[in-house]
Amino acid sequence: MGDATTTQSSGAIVLRSSTRGQMVGQVTTSGSWTLSEPEADDEVDFYPASKPSADVVSQIGLLSTLQSDIDSTWTLDTGSWYYNGKAYQKYASLCLMAADSSVVGADTTLLRSCLSKLQTLIASFVNNTFSVPLVYETTYKGVVTSQVFTSNDVNVEFGNGVYNDHHYHYGYWVTASAILKKLDPSWSGMTQLETMVWTLLRDVANPNSDDAYFPKFRHFSWYLGHSYSHGVTPMADGKDQESTSEDVNFYYGMMLWGKVTVNQAVEDLGSLMLRLNARAVRTYFLMTSDNTIHPPQFVPNHVTGIFFDNKADYATWFSAEKYCIHGIQMIPVSPINGLVRTTTFIQEEWDDILSKEAIVTGADTTNAWLSLLLVNEAAINRAGALSKLVTATMDDGLTRSWALYNAASRGGSTMSSSETKLVTLAPSSTKSTPIPTTDAPDVNQGTRPPSATPTVTSAPTATPGATTLVPISKISKAEVAISQTEIIAKDPATAAPSTMALPTSAATFPTATRPRIVETTAPDATTGTHYPGWTSIPPGWTSIPPGWTSIPPGWTSIPPGWTSYTPGVVVPADTSASAAA
Repeated sequence: MGDATTTQSSGAIVLRSSTRGQMVGQVTTSGSWTLSEPEADDEVDFYPASKPSADVVSQIGLLSTLQSDIDSTWTLDTGSWYYNGKAYQKYASLCLMAADSSVVGADTTLLRSCLSKLQTLIASFVNNTFSVPLVYETTYKGVVTSQVFTSNDVNVEFGNGVYNDHHYHYGYWVTASAILKKLDPSWSGMTQLETMVWTLLRDVANPNSDDAYFPKFRHFSWYLGHSYSHGVTPMADGKDQESTSEDVNFYYGMMLWGKVTVNQAVEDLGSLMLRLNARAVRTYFLMTSDNTIHPPQFVPNHVTGIFFDNKADYATWFSAEKYCIHGIQMIPVSPINGLVRTTTFIQEEWDDILSKEAIVTGADTTNAWLSLLLVNEAAINRAGALSKLVTATMDDGLTRSWALYNAASRGGSTMSSSETKLVTLAPSSTKSTPIPTTDAPDVNQGTRPPSATPTVTSAPTATPGATTLVPISKISKAEVAISQTEIIAKDPATAAPSTMALPTSAATFPTATRPRIVETTAPDATTGTHYPGWTSIPPGWTSIPPGWTSIPPGWTSIPPGWTSYTPGVVVPADTSASAAA
């Protein structure tokens, strides 16, 4: 392809998109385009590019604060995969500081304590034994919370069951697990942990078009350069994205996971997606005063809020407060924030919006959102931010020590990263966390049998829309090597396609099926209600399921293969029913 056509080129075809500015037609005789994304100065790994020096650590009392955070009570809200994940990454970040010699010196006591607590905390994740375990869903092929089936509510857990926000939710688990593997790679539960993490990666960012169990790049748009947070339900204004920082966190975690598992292809792909994502966020979502994508009267907001395909809404899904609209773009606090949030942007956003917010002018230390704004402010006013963080109430995904550590690393170099040594543990030096043996949950009844032996079967062969709920022990087929022909490795010198292989070790998930999303309510055998929106009877239905006392109005037959209906369980889909719907 020759030089790109611009808006100033003679004969250029220029159209305005709904929300992404002007589009310019491009013509090429080649079968592909090559786009180059340079390495970024702020693309760090686990630690900030400029860690706080030992002097700064002493001045802000970081060691004692870290000790207090590690000694505090750690809990997980077992009803939410999102909030559990936030807590997991929050606590894992404490262990990173406990391994930093600029904070703890050569003492490994804090690190050992932190890792032991972290490993005990995540036993239910490793074994998928939370009160709302994950299940493999066969219609759209993915791992979702079982709560969507037990509650019959597609909105539960932010819509996780209909594939909303998977990159938000699972990014915390991936990033935190990468931290754990870096710090204690020989932990006794590591094999099971790796299985879970690879499965979550396949759910969100699977690069393999031949994978029968997960779609390719579920959330990420290579054309737009960012993910969509909305799943499979229709939206009047098109798909949307709200929290760009949580989007970035997933691909940051993917890059780190590739690094600690010594899988160069995964690290490269995560790195490429991370940098492309950051460029898209800086272009479309975070607006400096020179932004030409959005209308001039909208640019002074500095963030788009909820960014739809057909509109930009300066709001959040949960609050109209400006500190929320801006703060949701700052979570979680991590070293990668600087890749997206430039100093120029932070200064303009602070001067025009955030510095005028009442929680800032009034120093409202009871409002947890202030902690996020202060860590962000540290990039332009480190001393002031650090002094206020000492008393501010922390966000639920942030500890005071991690807030201070990150704030102290911003706003200029205080210490070269090469000057800080990492405290390391000898292999297997931490106490092993017992891994309980737990029966696989039974999706049909929503219970976990106390003595049933989990069924170990081969990978399922049923096509999407299967009409049974069958617990299985493996969701994967034989591992395959994946030729990633569409995505070029980040090193242009190789000029070779990246080979992508996401290990497909068996993870213990039951399967669950659901109707097509237009059929939003399961039929009720007692009241005889039926799917809203159905106007005709699926062909081939000839009888009533055993145990039904009435047939729903207008129904004359059932899907082939149905034998019974368990009240309270979402009715499986049927191919003929889908066609009729």
